[in-house]
Amino acid sequence: PPEGGHQGWLYLGRHGVGAGQVLQGLSVETRRRYTLLYFGDQWDDLWRRRQQLAVHLSRQPDVARVVYVELPLPLTSLARFVAGRADRDAVARWRRVLRHGTVLQREGITIVTPIVPFRLYSGARASRGNARFAWPQIRRVLSPLDSSGADRIFWAGHPYAGLFLSRATFSLLCYDYTEDFATFEHLGPACRALYGELDRQLTARADLLFTQTEPHLREK
Repeated sequence: PPEGGHQGWLYLGRHGVGAGQVLQGLSVETRRRYTLLYFGDQWDDLWRRRQQLAVHLSRQPDVARVVYVELPLPLTSLARFVAGRADRDAVARWRRVLRHGTVLQREGITIVTPIVPFRLYSGARASRGNARFAWPQIRRVLSPLDSSGADRIFWAGHPYAGLFLSRATFSLLCYDYTEDFATFEHLGPACRALYGELDRQLTARADLLFTQTEPHLREK
């Protein structure tokens, strides 16, 4: 990890540096293999960018394993699922969880689906409550792999990851900034305010920050 609190600012654009190159550089310096704790969005058949990146990283020789924490499933959505009123995404995820459990192996990755009590896109109080419920479920998967966190990379692919900064131990924090969730109009004001604050925390603490566009690079 960078010494003295220095940050690495990497533009993953047309001529940018790839995440795999960054990990290869770390491996040359430290001769270590890492557990990657990856906070992304939902794992589904749309094969989103975060899923593709997690699979790519899992194939790097410097990565021992990837634990992909998808967005939690709230119990409120289970009620809608049972009543036949859940959206397509919730239906697919609940069917998967009820069939295979909340921990699943796919594409060489361990996928964790935390179950939480409160609605997902809520304000700070409910979201922090969800994080308190989710963390023990995540920790149970991590503990047999890397109990100390000394060889663990915290990969924030979604601002929701900021809710776990004070709970997880890690040697390197990578923030993959892709969107400004604080501007998403379909989210309520309390949720946008929370995501804005989590984004600022992740930006301030990141050892490496990845962006996809030059405007994002200038913003950060």
